[in-house]
Amino acid sequence: MRLTIYYRKGCIKSRFLRVALKVMDWEVRELDAADPEAEAEMIQLKTKNGHGTSAIAPSIYNKEVYSHELFPMIEYLNERSPEGMYPAEIPLRLFARTLIRRTLADLSAIWPQYIASGDPQPLLDYYDKETELFLNLVANRDSWRVLEQRPTYVEILFLCLAIEVNYYRPIKNPSLAKWFKELTSDYPSLNPICSEPVVGYQLSKSSN
Repeated sequence: MRLTIYYRKGCIKSRFLRVALKVMDWEVRELDAADPEAEAEMIQLKTKNGHGTSAIAPSIYNKEVYSHELFPMIEYLNERSPEGMYPAEIPLRLFARTLIRRTLADLSAIWPQYIASGDPQPLLDYYDKETELFLNLVANRDSWRVLEQRPTYVEILFLCLAIEVNYYRPIKNPSLAKWFKELTSDYPSLNPICSEPVVGYQLSKSSN
C-alpha cells in the first residue's frame, strides 16, 4: 500500500513517523507541508473532501506529544504489521509505549528551540542524560525485537535523535556506533533523513 505523508522539516514527530514507515517498508510519498505545490495539493484535498481554501496544517506539528494523527497512526501501522513494532512480551510492550511518550514529550520541548536557534547543546545534553538507557536498549535489542533484523518503535525514536547527535558529535561508544551504522546501512531509504542535519531545515525550492 502507498501512503502520502505531509510532514514538516525539523519536526521530531514527523521524523519518527517517516523513519517508522521506511523501516516497515511501506511505499511512502513524502511531501513537505511548506512546499507551495504540497500546500496546493492539501488545499485541493480539503476543498474536495471538506470546506475551506486554507492549507491543512498537519496536527502532527502541534505541541501535543501525540497529535490526533500520530498516536492512532503508529498503532494502526503496528496492527497492519504481522509481526508488530512493539516487543512481544506484554510488560516490555507497555514499557515501550510509556518510554515513547516520555521521550517524545522531552524532545518536543527541546527540538523546536534547537531548530529555531541552531544550538544543538540541549539535544546533546539530553542524549548524554539518557545514554545509559539507550545503551541498555541497544544491548538488549534482541529481546525487544519481534523480527531479528527490524528495530522496534523505541529504537526508531532513539535513531531519530541519534541522527542529529551524530552530525554534531560523532557517536564514539562502540556499541552505539555499531548499532547506528548497522541501522543506517540496512535501510538505505533513510539516507535522505540522515542528511537532513547537513542540508538544514529550510524549505528547498522545487527543481520542477
